[in-house]
Amino acid sequence: MTDRLSPRALRPVAEDIDRRAEQLADGLVARGSFDAVTDLAQDLPVHVITDLIGWPAEGRDQLLDMAAGWFDCSGPACPRTAASVPKVEALMGHLAQVVAEENLVPGGFGWTMLEAHRAGQIPVEGAIGLLAGYVVAAFDTTISALSSAMWLFARHPEQWELLCSETSLVPAAFNEIVRLESPIQVFSRVSTRDVDLGEGVVIPSGARVLHSYGAANRDERHFPAPDRFDIRRNPVDHLAFGYGNHACAGQGLARLEVHAVLNALAARVRRIELADEPVRALNNITRGFRSLPVRVS
Repeated sequence: MTDRLSPRALRPVAEDIDRRAEQLADGLVARGSFDAVTDLAQDLPVHVITDLIGWPAEGRDQLLDMAAGWFDCSGPACPRTAASVPKVEALMGHLAQVVAEENLVPGGFGWTMLEAHRAGQIPVEGAIGLLAGYVVAAFDTTISALSSAMWLFARHPEQWELLCSETSLVPAAFNEIVRLESPIQVFSRVSTRDVDLGEGVVIPSGARVLHSYGAANRDERHFPAPDRFDIRRNPVDHLAFGYGNHACAGQGLARLEVHAVLNALAARVRRIELADEPVRALNNITRGFRSLPVRVS
């Protein structure tokens, strides 16, 4: 999975992502007003990842809704978690059917999972699970990052003016966006041994730990003025994509997509404004928007 998502493997698709982003920006700028979630943030990730996976045309429109329950299902025992279970079950059932019927385009990322299963490298459950990793992680997190970018730039027009005048800052801006508005706020692990964190804090073996990327990325001991949005900061050591063995496998693809959209908009848009009150998307562990009406000029 990580091999297909490496910078080397993604290099051939970068040009296609740039072209899609430019076409998307042209259409939205012509409209002037749009929803930065449904019209912008959801468009590129969904189309790009389904093409890369080699997903069949039938059923693409259902994927986003089924994937929406995934992160809620990772939450604690509460009504929101319980309500997400049917969506996750439907998604896994759909993926199992796709794998069983080998209903994927040969050569795509998903086909790699089928070939590994056929070769006996992974069980069928592994092929289904890794396919779910492509479908789920590539959607919600990138959508959240893109919509948060639009929200931040609308609230900080001086930062947008700076980006337009220095587009070389796009990678740094992306790092600052996901630091300040980490798409995944919390996740969980189970300790395998006693861990002394210092300052009198010991995590015992076998304890379930909730760790907060959102809090780490706003730690004033590490990031001066952590609540300030500053695209010159370039926090390359942010933890929005995890760390080490738990680093996000798809972060390279997310960077390509968000960089492409920001570059395309910076070449066409001088000002981004909120057209109405944003609506947050409630979720157990992710942070993003359900609706974000904006105007561009």
